[in-house]
Amino acid sequence: MNKTTFTCSSFGHGLFRTLLVLVLTLGMPQIFAEEDHSQHQGHQHQMTPEQFVELREKIEIYRGFTDQQIIDSMSRMRNLGGMISDAGVVGDVGILALAHGYTDKGNAQWLEKFSAISREYPTGYGLGMAMMSADHIQKALDGLEAAGARKILVLRTEMGDTNSLNYQWQYIFGHRDVSSYLSVTRVTSNAEIIWGPSPTAHPIMGEIMLEHAQQLSTDPANEMVIIMGHGAMTAKENEMKWIWR
Repeated sequence: MNKTTFTCSSFGHGLFRTLLVLVLTLGMPQIFAEEDHSQHQGHQHQMTPEQFVELREKIEIYRGFTDQQIIDSMSRMRNLGGMISDAGVVGDVGILALAHGYTDKGNAQWLEKFSAISREYPTGYGLGMAMMSADHIQKALDGLEAAGARKILVLRTEMGDTNSLNYQWQYIFGHRDVSSYLSVTRVTSNAEIIWGPSPTAHPIMGEIMLEHAQQLSTDPANEMVIIMGHGAMTAKENEMKWIWR
């Protein structure tokens, strides 16, 4: 059974901030740009009639797809998971990093950002949308527990708190009753799971976007920076009062 807290402890908050600085700095705009489902390695999925019904109910675009088109789409949703730290790295506190998943080059770049912290703490990872399975996340949790972790800080490196991937992760960890995609088997752990906040509202995100804009700029006096986001998931969320600063 999961023992999960939503807010970071004082220890967790400090570690979370350190991880953000390590992971969400140089090179991250390139990783975000490389996010591309078409580059995921395909593998055939076996799906039941009930799963086809569930996906069509939850994902509007699939309502116009044939069963084979859905299978083809699912086959591109690759999940990867396991340990980043070496077997010799053990400790009471572990890190579980989660992300959408990118191209092979982007995945390698993302994983490399954890090289320093993984030498100090047992560190696992889960890459992928977990649309059909959370086995990759369970594998990472099992690896962290095997490395002695009794507390596991979940670090979500994707921006956005109101998107389907974040909701799917919350479902997988038992924080939501309804999944965004398929109702996959939830993960379990004997460790205390500390659910850290996403980087969405962290000041470092503004610094990253500013730096990226400056890298692209050629004539600042005659340029305008337009920031576009994924958008909310539901009509109700779209009506929320967004704060601009």
